[in-house]
Amino acid sequence: MPTSELPTYRIGAVARMTGLSEHLIRVWERRYGAIQPRRTTSGVRLFSEVDVERLALLKRATEQGHAIGT
Repeated sequence: MPTSELPTYRIGAVARMTGLSEHLIRVWERRYGAIQPRRTTSGVRLFSEVDVERLALLKRATEQGHAIGT
């Protein structure tokens, strides 16, 4: 697995890195399938660099008026 895909960040860190709320990240995951973070055996989400970059890109797109569902 390439280093950029290794799960390394928990949701709180991803929220701080992207400026998105933890709630919104969960909604985008569940409702729109925007990302698919890995999970630990206890269910903790682990995000890769690729996931973080994708969320940041989606945030910019929605700020420019694009709907997340498209």
